[in-house]
Amino acid sequence: MTETLESIKYQRVLVGVDCSTQAEFVVEQAIRMAQYHQAKLLIFHALPFDTDLNAGSYSDIYGQNLSYFARTMQEKLEAEGEQVREWLSAYCDRATQAGVQADWDWRVGDPGRKIQEYAKTWQADLIVLGRRGINGLLEMFMGSVSNYVVHHSQCSVFVVQGLPENTEQVTHQRILIPLDQSKYTDKILDLGLQVAKQENARVMLLHCQPLEDRIDYFREAYSEEFLHRTKALQNQIVRDTQRDEKWLSDYAQEAIDREIPTEWEIKQGDAGFWIRTVAQTWQADLIVIGRQGHSTLTEFFLGSVSNYVIHHAPCSVLVHQKR
Repeated sequence: MTETLESIKYQRVLVGVDCSTQAEFVVEQAIRMAQYHQAKLLIFHALPFDTDLNAGSYSDIYGQNLSYFARTMQEKLEAEGEQVREWLSAYCDRATQAGVQADWDWRVGDPGRKIQEYAKTWQADLIVLGRRGINGLLEMFMGSVSNYVVHHSQCSVFVVQGLPENTEQVTHQRILIPLDQSKYTDKILDLGLQVAKQENARVMLLHCQPLEDRIDYFREAYSEEFLHRTKALQNQIVRDTQRDEKWLSDYAQEAIDREIPTEWEIKQGDAGFWIRTVAQTWQADLIVIGRQGHSTLTEFFLGSVSNYVIHHAPCSVLVHQKR
């Protein structure tokens, strides 16, 4: 590793909350992150603009019922706004009592867009929010706050998945860190080990070797060339595996030297599939992964490991934006 465990430091953490049962757990996760990084915390809520007020048809709204519609809308926003201020203020007091410099704010509008816009204006370097757990296709075509924020934000995003069986448990006990051999690997490992050290967690390092289409199985199925190329491919896989085992075990030793219980594993094939599968079988409660920053459509149609993991992970995901 070329970086120290303190190299990634969040200074401004924005947590987006709603009125769901998951909100309290999401806020607790954000408070813990802010505590560890000694960061400022902004607790934010976007109040959706709901025009379903039984005001009649659109022709009525722009006719004799316009003043009624406007007055009813204003009263509704004021009543809901007062409720929002109460529970945001309560969350803020909780963070302050935990020693975190905290504030709160709210806006009216689409939650995904408002969270992303506010985070950009406030210069947040980490956004924390919950995820409902719908699958990738539904999120892509029907919309999801977490999906929108991950794909449009310029900073890292911590997506909190569901609620733990024990709601008093806010720490993570098993952290899965998928690693490739890109220039960002040290930073991703660095971030994962920070969280593991903070939460006294175990770590699993995972590397997935891609399987390239090096053999035309249909054209050369039984030829001498096929047998030769098959043997060459097997030898190449052995060499690649030996190299990757040395590379990954060195990273594991870095973590062990810092007294973090660590194991590692190498798989062959699709990285997204194996990250999800290992997270399930190893019972990970957090995945720390990097993201290249492609657009939503590019990731969906061309593929992205981080995009797949975000939408299919059985646990929370901390996404570090690669810059």
